[in-house]
Amino acid sequence: MATPIERDEEWEKRFAEILRNPSVVDSMNDSAVATVVEECVGRLSRLRMGGRSTPLYALSIVLWKSHNRSLESAFDVEELLATAFRICLDPSFVRPEWGVVLTSVVIARYLERLPAGECSEIVGQCRMNLRFLESSSTVVTAVQQSARVLLACWDAEFPSGLEPVLAACRENWPTSSSVSDVSSGRLREIMDEMNAVLPGLLTERERSLYRLHMERSGNWEALEKASLR
Repeated sequence: MATPIERDEEWEKRFAEILRNPSVVDSMNDSAVATVVEECVGRLSRLRMGGRSTPLYALSIVLWKSHNRSLESAFDVEELLATAFRICLDPSFVRPEWGVVLTSVVIARYLERLPAGECSEIVGQCRMNLRFLESSSTVVTAVQQSARVLLACWDAEFPSGLEPVLAACRENWPTSSSVSDVSSGRLREIMDEMNAVLPGLLTERERSLYRLHMERSGNWEALEKASLR
């Protein structure tokens, strides 16, 4: 049975091109895009850790770039919003602030696809949830700040796309400079050890080590360069 780290690596390889070169989505046909969306949405419903963060990142990027496509069969708008808010509160996600990013994508690009009779109530629920997240001491700082920025961007009708939300996500991770001398072999051992710890309980040093792991795989740089404008 694959470990969480092995599942992470499997999905990182699967969506590496989308993360590192999001423009490839433009050349994908509607069927291919729908398949990616379905795979990512399905993966996010899993309870076990490993192999969920990359689908979260990829789904946010693909949906942002594909809002003019017909994707009604690939996902349900309200269900996806519910999933995104759950991620924000879930201590088993290492970067729950990307739940706010996914929420932002759906709000900015897909609310008009909701049935007219349901839209107003769902919008109101989203705003209540975001106000809770921005003021809650039970979520990580990155989620609080990202939720606060999303509300401001939403009220202003997203003049800069989701760039401010992404910036808020990036600001709350420690650098890897203090752990940069850790060898690849030892880093792998540490990552395996971290499988037994909920990401929401990681220390700042452990978060730095996770970032170092992501940097060495090339995926951290891809997320730092991600643009949703």
